[in-house]
Amino acid sequence: MNEDDKSVVVSCKKALRQIGPLLGSTAVNNMFQKHLLEDAQLHYGEFMNDLARLLIADFSDKINFYTMNCVGFFKSVWQAIRASAAMFAGFLLGNLPKADRNTISKEHVCAALKMLLKDASPRVRMMAGEAMSLLYDY
Repeated sequence: MNEDDKSVVVSCKKALRQIGPLLGSTAVNNMFQKHLLEDAQLHYGEFMNDLARLLIADFSDKINFYTMNCVGFFKSVWQAIRASAAMFAGFLLGNLPKADRNTISKEHVCAALKMLLKDASPRVRMMAGEAMSLLYDY
């Protein structure tokens, strides 16, 4: 959905709408059905932040898993993947209630985000910085 090729965006939206009912979260499915319309304009960052909040609410036991998977994508050869992974990890951690923060390997995530601040891509560095700014309360 964060792609220049319109056909890729349309296909991604369609796939997420189709898989939404299978995810086990009415809130996530409703969000997909409402916001991922084929011709609708989507603000990617806001969508991902809202998705992170819903995942935390409905799948709190899997947030460490999701976050560590994001960290794995920090090593992708594609800058868009590295940037999006940094942003989503930031949204997951930034929205996580204080009571649940002990379930996350914060040090590992922060060290990985710090490495992204040295990335060759300005876009990746920017997203890593924005992700780190969401962790001010840790």
